[in-house]
Amino acid sequence: MVLAGAVGGVGVGLGVRTLLDDGGPTPIAAASGSSAATRTLTAHDCPEGEQLGTLRSGDRVFVTARSAEVDGWLRVRDPLDSSVAWWVDATGVTPDTEVADLPEVDCDSPLLALVADAGAVEEEAALEETPEDDVPEEDVPEDEVTEEDAAAASTTSSTTSTSTTTTTRPTTTTTRPTTTTTTQPTTTTTTAPPDTSGPTVSLTRSAATIDEVADGLNCPNPSTSTVTVSASDPSGVTSVVMGWSGAASGSATFATSGSRTFGPFAYTAGAPQGGSATINVSVTATDQAGNQTIRGTSITVRSADLCFQ
Repeated sequence: MVLAGAVGGVGVGLGVRTLLDDGGPTPIAAASGSSAATRTLTAHDCPEGEQLGTLRSGDRVFVTARSAEVDGWLRVRDPLDSSVAWWVDATGVTPDTEVADLPEVDCDSPLLALVADAGAVEEEAALEETPEDDVPEEDVPEDEVTEEDAAAASTTSSTTSTSTTTTTRPTTTTTRPTTTTTTQPTTTTTTAPPDTSGPTVSLTRSAATIDEVADGLNCPNPSTSTVTVSASDPSGVTSVVMGWSGAASGSATFATSGSRTFGPFAYTAGAPQGGSATINVSVTATDQAGNQTIRGTSITVRSADLCFQ
């Protein structure tokens, strides 16, 4: 069988054999031709169905049946797997012999295995073509039925009526509940005790006694004294206030630390003539919680007249 001009112009040999060949499985010679380009024919799972493959010019296949559903379609065997049926458009092939005598089958009709003799091949075609209801039964006259035949029929009837009962035991599946225990995380909260302590304060002075300054006098004590303060607290220091009174008065505010120098004093400016005076210094430090610490110190200011004594 060859591809017809409807597929690609000039036909090129596509070898085919049918199941009704008298010569058995020997391939039938195909017509041949030539073309500048290779022609192809699409193979489907059913007439006008899904594409399964492609036949090319020069391929030879076996035709097994015609379509009973769509005119003009032939069932062929896959060239690479004879157990697989392909459907092709009959207009695309040229048969080596007449295919009109092939049986008409549906797309889902089974494809029997290839056999070696033509009689078996024709039997396959007959099986595909002849409905079960059309198989003739052999007529047997009633008067020719022997006692042996009746006994055999009775035995067959008894055997046929035997039935097998299969009992299926129910299967019970028990599923045990699964208990999941969830442990909540433990949170430990530590509460700090209330802050009731004031800042730590360091208060120093460079000299406890200072002398007034007078021309020509060489007094034994220094003429100045510096008071230094420093405060600290875990919660933080908000302020440090230094105040003084007596021979001198005033105040100063520091963040956490600071200092103040007292003197020199001129003759009779720091102490009464021939006497002495006192400068009282007080420091107050406050922390973030409002707690306070108070420290104090003093400085004695002597009159220059006492340098002669």
